Amino acid sequence: MLKIGWIASVRLMYPTSQVETIGDPMLRNLTFASFILTLSSAMLGAQGIGNCDPVIHDKLVGAEWRSPSDCEVKYDQKVRQAIDSAFRPVLSSFASEGWTVVKAPMLAPITSIARHTETKPFDNTFSSSGPYAFELRASGKDTEAQKQALIDKMSMLMKDMAKNQKEIERLAQQAAALDEKNLVTVRVLINDTSFEIVDFAPPFNSRPLAGGGTVVWIPIAQARTGGGADAGSPATVVLLGAWSGATGKRLDADSEEVRATATLSKARPLLNTQTIFIRIEGTDSNAEKILSRVNWSSLRSLLLE
Repeated sequence: MLKIGWIASVRLMYPTSQVETIGDPMLRNLTFASFILTLSSAMLGAQGIGNCDPVIHDKLVGAEWRSPSDCEVKYDQKVRQAIDSAFRPVLSSFASEGWTVVKAPMLAPITSIARHTETKPFDNTFSSSGPYAFELRASGKDTEAQKQALIDKMSMLMKDMAKNQKEIERLAQQAAALDEKNLVTVRVLINDTSFEIVDFAPPFNSRPLAGGGTVVWIPIAQARTGGGADAGSPATVVLLGAWSGATGKRLDADSEEVRATATLSKARPLLNTQTIFIRIEGTDSNAEKILSRVNWSSLRSLLLE
């Protein structure tokens, strides 16, 4: 039986059977061969993160997630900083136009990550800091006044729901459209290999992104949490790296599934970025503003390593 509080430390990225274990003296002669990867230190060092400890010192034994290695922490920081440099002009320019950051991007070093990720290309989606993401909302007085006026009117009409149901629904749609116009969310994933998004107002369209990549416009995309068209919103997807072209498959007369796939090279190091997936939720005009202000060279630098 393992004693509570023991710490296992697994050497990652070296083609060797030597594994460090610390904690209970009775465990020091154990080896954990199933945790060992056959990735050379040269391949690891090529990622521009300097010297780092490739050993997983797992302080979370028994937990759903594990501790990250020093190399994983440093590479995650490199990725976050590159993405943040790309979107910093967006955040700054929208702030100058009266938008408020409702949710700021997480830039802190990761302290935990999903187990078994050490055998796959690096993916920080399931980590303590999650993927890079932010949310902006227009905060002008006129916007708040319009929204409050709609809410007040609906409150009055609700006194007789049976008589005013259609008008209440119309005002609710106006309120939703106002939120849609004044809310933008951005989410960036790396090393993703597929996406499927239901479009409730087909057809979608796509176009090349200047400098390389693809922009996919989905008129009413299903929310990431699921649901129907009433919970959907316009979405713009940007694909950088080894993605196939986006295709659509009709589900019924009123919807289609938009999808694309990517194949990651097994010859590339695990601490490496081969694909970038960006989902922008908001009106097409706000999405176009974002696309025009992103520092694309910062993002593409991750793919050129």
